[in-house]
Amino acid sequence: HNPLVSRGKREQDEQALAQGRSMLNPTLSDLGKQQAQQLRQAMLDDKSHYDLVVTTPLARTIETTWIAFAGLADRFVLTPELCESAEARLGGPQRGFSLQQTMHEYPFLKDWDLSLIR
Repeated sequence: HNPLVSRGKREQDEQALAQGRSMLNPTLSDLGKQQAQQLRQAMLDDKSHYDLVVTTPLARTIETTWIAFAGLADRFVLTPELCESAEARLGGPQRGFSLQQTMHEYPFLKDWDLSLIR
């Protein structure tokens, strides 16, 4: 089976939306981390294993993927092609941090396929 994980709760959602803007690269909230851990536990209970997990270079998706799928997949790929888009007034397309900053924030990415990130 192939699970599709949309996204967990973003840390800055409520505050940003109240101000009428989006966050350019929000992190996962405590609730989002809890949801990712619950997904992980369900997959562990099912003895799930995946050949490939594909995610975006956004902080919240990297965090969700790591919490939920670490050790449960053979290969991880980051691609900006799956990033959501936002209206210009809300900050425009979401792209995440630079590759250098992303690698600094998430050292475990050294084992992931980052070849699609430019």
